[in-house]
Amino acid sequence: MKKIIISCLLVTAFCNAQNISNGTITYIVSQKKDHVEQLKEKAKTSESAQRVLDLYEMAEDVTAILHFTAQEAIYKAQESLKNEADKTIVNFTYPMAGGRTIYYNNTIENINASDVSGEYIRVIQEKQEWQLVNETKQIGKYTCFKAIQTNSNRSKVKPIAWYTLDIPLPFGPKGFNGLPGLILEIEEKVYVFKATKIELNSTDFEPIEQPTKGKKITYAEWRERTKNFFTK
Repeated sequence: MKKIIISCLLVTAFCNAQNISNGTITYIVSQKKDHVEQLKEKAKTSESAQRVLDLYEMAEDVTAILHFTAQEAIYKAQESLKNEADKTIVNFTYPMAGGRTIYYNNTIENINASDVSGEYIRVIQEKQEWQLVNETKQIGKYTCFKAIQTNSNRSKVKPIAWYTLDIPLPFGPKGFNGLPGLILEIEEKVYVFKATKIELNSTDFEPIEQPTKGKKITYAEWRERTKNFFTK
C-alpha cells in the first residue's frame, strides 16, 4: 500500500510539472525568536553579548524573490529602503538572506555570483545532499514535506527544508535545491525563510538571465581563497 501511495504522489507531481511554465515566490527572511531570547540571557552577564544583541534587535525582516521556470531559477534578497537611506544602519538579516549575491540554478549547475573583495566571481556550488523525513505540514494551501541537508558545513545545526510536490521543481531560496519539489520554507540556525506569496504561470514573466559576469571557479577554489575569513 505504501508503494502505491508513493507512486500516486509521483504521478501527480509529474502532471503538476507539465502545467507550470514559470513562477515567482516572495520569501520573508526573519530571525528565530528563540535565538534572540538566548542572546538576552547571555547579555545579562556579558557586555559582548549585549553588543551583539543590540545589533540583532535593530535588524529587520528582509524580502527576497525567487523567479523560476521548469529549467532554471534565480534568487535575490531585496535591500530595504531604510538601509539605502542610512548607510550607518547594519541590518544583520540582509547578508544572511543572501545580501547582494545572486543565486542561480539550472539543471546542470548551482552558482553563487557576487563581488568578493573587489573581484566579481561565480562560484559553482557542491551538490546538496538531503535526508527525506516522513513529516508534513501545511504552508498556505500546499502540503509540504520535511528534508534535512546532511552535507551542510555552515554550522552544526543542519538546514531544514519544507518542500511541496504540488510544484515539483528542484529550486528554493538562497540556492537551496535538489529536492523533488519547490522549497517553501528553510530553517537555518538563526534565520527562517518563509514563502508568503506564490505566483504561477504569469503572462508577463520576464526571461531569467544567467549571471555571466566574472570568473567562474569551483567551490573548493573559493574555500581556498576565503579560508582566512571563516572556519569549518
